[in-house]
Amino acid sequence: MVHATINGIILHCDDSVLGLQLGNGYRLEKKHLDELPFKNKITDGEEKLLMFLSVL
Repeated sequence: MVHATINGIILHCDDSVLGLQLGNGYRLEKKHLDELPFKNKITDGEEKLLMFLSVL
């Protein structure tokens, strides 16, 4: 079993970047919000996206 942490979600991008290899087997994929298995962790009770600011 592989455990991964999602550090960001791209809300909109040009379809030309789909399938872009990011290294270590990661790539960009197109998913609708309702298809995300962790949707309840990134939305509030009204299904609005929660916004988090992370500074590296």
